[in-house]
Amino acid sequence: MKITLRNLRGCERADVTLAPLALVAGLNGQGKTSLLQGVQSALLTDPIPPRLREQGATQKGAADLVYRGSDEASVKIAEDGGSVSISWPKCKVDVDGEAPPRASLFAVGVQSLVDLSGRDRAAALARYIDAEPSAEDLHKALADIGYSTPAAEKCWDALQKDGWDAVWEKSKKHGTELEGQWRQVTGEKYGSKKGADWKPEGLDVSSDETALAALVEQAEAALERTIARQAVAEANVEQLREQAGSVRDLEAQEKEADTVVDRLQVEYRVWTIKQRPAIPTPPMSCPSCSAPLGLTKDGKSLEERPDA
Repeated sequence: MKITLRNLRGCERADVTLAPLALVAGLNGQGKTSLLQGVQSALLTDPIPPRLREQGATQKGAADLVYRGSDEASVKIAEDGGSVSISWPKCKVDVDGEAPPRASLFAVGVQSLVDLSGRDRAAALARYIDAEPSAEDLHKALADIGYSTPAAEKCWDALQKDGWDAVWEKSKKHGTELEGQWRQVTGEKYGSKKGADWKPEGLDVSSDETALAALVEQAEAALERTIARQAVAEANVEQLREQAGSVRDLEAQEKEADTVVDRLQVEYRVWTIKQRPAIPTPPMSCPSCSAPLGLTKDGKSLEERPDA
């Protein structure tokens, strides 16, 4: 691998060949850090060196990366599989070949495994030492504890979609729910040893397979009878609902008939009153002049009594 660097920060010129290692030495301010930052940018294909980016550097200020008195800076790393190069201040990145040089943040010294949490460290190392389990590894492990092949395939699909951590958290939550259901049914706290040979109270474990099969048959027959009774009961309920509907219809008809009868009775009383004959008013004389008297109302003569 060959490194070619020109006019980057404090390094005016550097040509380094890794065979496979190279020792870079020099006094302070001679460009060692600038060389390292150029190599980091190239291997990460990032125009801004990682440490400078953490300090707030951006591509807008890329001209500050160019060596004093120069117009352009560049770095190129080449090997048999390809090459990668960056130029400043345009921050142009060129990658050539089928297998150009690449490196991780750990390899270029930006991150350290020592600073990671245990889980993140294990995940990072798994990629480098090829320790991530395959689908075949998962199938074998699950088969050892009694899981079927379809279950293992379903688990692997979930891992590919959501990742190991998410599936692990989901499985823990599901296990907690199952333990709660166990305790609700059995009234006991779940334990792996207890669950392996737990039997319901009253179960005769000494019974042979034939006796147990007979018990299952009896239980199934009882279940069928219960279902049949329930079906009959539901049919009776439906019949009662229909009868209740008929009763409500009859009540409505009776109420309507009562209303008609009341109306006819009123009409009949009015008719009988109108059919009564008029009762003549007996003649009366004035006690002073002996002239006949008559009854009037509102200037009209009353030929009949008001209550006639």
